Amino acid sequence: MFRALFITVSLAVATAVPTATTGLTEVESTLKDLGSKCTALDDAVRAVQPGAGFFQMLNIQSDVDAVRNSLDTAWKTLEGSQLDDDECDAFFQQVQSYEGLIVATVDDIAAQKGTLDTYHAFLCSDGRELKVGCDGYLQTAAVVCPKHADQLSDDRVTLDGALQNLLGPNGYNC
Repeated sequence: MFRALFITVSLAVATAVPTATTGLTEVESTLKDLGSKCTALDDAVRAVQPGAGFFQMLNIQSDVDAVRNSLDTAWKTLEGSQLDDDECDAFFQQVQSYEGLIVATVDDIAAQKGTLDTYHAFLCSDGRELKVGCDGYLQTAAVVCPKHADQLSDDRVTLDGALQNLLGPNGYNC
């Protein structure tokens, strides 16, 4: 179900190095778009009914694909950049929003254990991919924005905790 997002989270490195101003504009636009797509994904997960059917899963898959595409773009835009203090602050706020939406979505999936048990294998394998991919994304963010490196490190811990809850013995016991 979530394979399309998680398999490609080990994203390609961009060859062009954006200027700080261009990089910030692209990052802001991309992360704003990513935020709306994460919200749509979270709404879709919340709407899943017991015994969720094939078409419900296809709808969620569509939202997952949209999130994956935005994440790809954000990663490529950031790679090799270095933002100044003002740019860093604006970027950091958007990363915080993105990280919060991912945690909320992961928590919703964990809370629907009975409903989504049919998709246990997908959730386990792809959840591990998400864990690695998001960790790498936040590591890159800390390099681009060293001013907020400590908080971004805390964000990695928060996200890791949510994913452990999903994948561990209290969740799907992967």
